[in-house]
Amino acid sequence: MDLYSAEQFLASDFDPDDPYRLFSEKVYPLLLAARPALAEAYCQSNGRPATEPVVMLGVSVLNSWSACRIGTRPST
Repeated sequence: MDLYSAEQFLASDFDPDDPYRLFSEKVYPLLLAARPALAEAYCQSNGRPATEPVVMLGVSVLNSWSACRIGTRPST
């Protein structure tokens, strides 16, 4: 997944049995609410335009969460 499709993924509606539903319902709304504070960390007039801060943080959280899930799967 690249960052351009990540924004659509982060805002997706997931099936009730999809493990990403918890992220979509509980975590992503908190990230959206934190947008003003996150935006203060970026300089709008210095360098190239930054990737939207909520997307960057959401992708980071999902990467960490996925790594934890993979690490805890029982071996077959």
